[in-house]
Amino acid sequence: MKVTVGEKLGTATEPPCDDTPNDGQDEPATPASRTAYAVEGVAPGIAIGVEGVGS
Repeated sequence: MKVTVGEKLGTATEPPCDDTPNDGQDEPATPASRTAYAVEGVAPGIAIGVEGVGS
C-alpha cells in the first residue's frame, strides 16, 4: 500500500517496551522520539506516518 506523506505534525513518542523475559535487562528501554507526519486524505486522529517506521 502506498501513502502520500503530508505536513509535519510534530513529535511522536514510542513508548518503552520490556516484552522479552529473561533478556538480562530489568528496566524497560527508554522512549524514542520520532517525527510524525500527516497522511494525505486521512485525518490525523485516524492515522499518522512516523519517521523511521515502516518502509
